[in-house]
Amino acid sequence: MEIFKLFGSILIDDKQALDAMSNIDKKADNTAKGGLSKVTDVANKVGKTLLAIGTGVAAGAGALVALGEKSANTAASVKKLSTQTQMSLKDTQEWSYVFQKAGSSTETMTSAINKLGITMGKADDENKKAKEAFKELGVNIEGAGGKLRSSGDLFQESVTKLASMKDITERNILAQKLFGGSYQELLPILNKGAKGIKELKGRANELG
Repeated sequence: MEIFKLFGSILIDDKQALDAMSNIDKKADNTAKGGLSKVTDVANKVGKTLLAIGTGVAAGAGALVALGEKSANTAASVKKLSTQTQMSLKDTQEWSYVFQKAGSSTETMTSAINKLGITMGKADDENKKAKEAFKELGVNIEGAGGKLRSSGDLFQESVTKLASMKDITERNILAQKLFGGSYQELLPILNKGAKGIKELKGRANELG
């Protein structure tokens, strides 16, 4: 739709070129009276107008190519990030928007998810604390068939439930059990509250 608008505006805005061309015959009829210089003047004006049209079309096409390349790069980045976070493309974009609006970054998000995955893969005290935290939050770490859920899924549910807690001190203790010392980097997200996170996700969808 926007492509047609772009080219349509170029042609409409340069309607004067068509008017100039339609008047060439009239100008030519007056050559005997005004001399060859009038014909030359008309030709110059038409030529300049046509050149402007050509330049506008070329610029519009160039903008469309650049837009296409940017869209392709963005899609590739989102797909790559989705693989890193083990979340769907939709969830990845929503959480990326949440982190951005909270003044954080996707790097912080991927780092937290990776940390969670590493912790859950251990068989030590750190893993035990994380499991205790999940239990207190009411997050089931196992999915269908008793298989461990992905770190992306666990991240989404645990962060949302942490953000909904009223007791900030208890919230931070549980967050530390799950994400270690890096939990502090998640505070801007947690401070948004579960409602704030939901609203930002909704806004992300509105923006497409």
